[in-house]
Amino acid sequence: MSDSQLVPEWAVAELSSGNSSSRLAALLRSSQLSLRTLQLATVARALTEPTEPTQPEQQDQPGQHGQQTDTEQAEIADAVAALRQLSRRAPNSYAEIALAPEVGMWLGYRLPEIHRDGADWRGAVSTGHELAALAAATALRAGQDLQVTVAIRGGRIYLPTLGALPVPGVDRSGRIALRTRPELQLAPVGTADNSSRWQARTGWRRPRQLSARAGDLPIRIALDDCSPYRTVYGTEVEDQLDDVMAGEWARHFADAWELIVRLARPDAELMASGLLTSVVPLRPAADTRSTTVRDVVGGLSSTPPASGEELALNVVHEFQHSKLWALMRLLDLSEPEADRLRIRVPWRKDARPPQGVLQGAFAFLGVAEFQIRLAAIRRDRPAMHQAAALGQQVAAAVDELEASGALTLAGFQVVTAIRRRLGTLSTT
Repeated sequence: MSDSQLVPEWAVAELSSGNSSSRLAALLRSSQLSLRTLQLATVARALTEPTEPTQPEQQDQPGQHGQQTDTEQAEIADAVAALRQLSRRAPNSYAEIALAPEVGMWLGYRLPEIHRDGADWRGAVSTGHELAALAAATALRAGQDLQVTVAIRGGRIYLPTLGALPVPGVDRSGRIALRTRPELQLAPVGTADNSSRWQARTGWRRPRQLSARAGDLPIRIALDDCSPYRTVYGTEVEDQLDDVMAGEWARHFADAWELIVRLARPDAELMASGLLTSVVPLRPAADTRSTTVRDVVGGLSSTPPASGEELALNVVHEFQHSKLWALMRLLDLSEPEADRLRIRVPWRKDARPPQGVLQGAFAFLGVAEFQIRLAAIRRDRPAMHQAAALGQQVAAAVDELEASGALTLAGFQVVTAIRRRLGTLSTT
């Protein structure tokens, strides 16, 4: 966790008060890029630097480098070097790829493996080829020439943000050589004869897009039904949307964006600045569901919405989590030694750790504010009372949180802002 001096007080105050500005958006984006770069460097070190066994009995076990052939080691080294070079030569394209939610999903799988398994990590080869795909996607966006070896999964290669491409005549896993210029080309590994190469022009399964505009504020995000890493949201992700389903998502998203811009303008501005970039569709369920993962700032998942209003509530709710996760990755809002503490909250049966309580309070406050503004427009008194009741639950939760002694100074700053917002909830 970085030192608190790296997070200006104004940024904590602005984010926790529900406001937005271009400098807050820039700070959150740059800090997330720095974090992603550090995470990618951790993966690169695990791939290229030998790791000492953590236990004496591991001395005779094969480690991560012992499982690689000389060819695989060279392929992985090439991928690591290529990504490092691209981060310097094409920083904008690198940032676009590194900040993509699906890269966060991938890191959410791979980093725990590295930290858990240490010298006995067995995922080096596949991870190296996945890193090569990340470098290839960066090179393609930047128009740079690059040759790397990438993984084939189920007869397809996958390039982050660009989609999945079938490999002709292959229906299994393996690896294949890829070159990005003068156009994307694939060839069997080790092939020197250009006649064995083929241009990858057709067959792409690209991520769908959701676009909307409300007044002067446009937004464009991915409707991700093809990333292989989206199961970080659970097993109920939708396999592939058909055109009818995608059309319903697009229609509801346009309606949702109108509401978000009208009723939650500060959040809308942050979303449109690039802090909301994808939604992963879940399979239909009896009740609407949406989730956020701490490793995937800028992304969320949701069941198919029945209306624009329902989708707007899901997006607003999860975006509060995403904003606070972005801050929590930079700054401790609760004391580390308080992680084992459990606090009761009105909206769950199980007691929650301090971070979970703060996350829930912050998210439900954002929902209550949105609901009460919507109810005021519609002159819907029952809905206004329902939103006010949700605010009371938030107040009860922060009471417990303050009494627990778990908050840091920055955490108290966030809770103080929550209380201030609660005080204006009934007059919003």
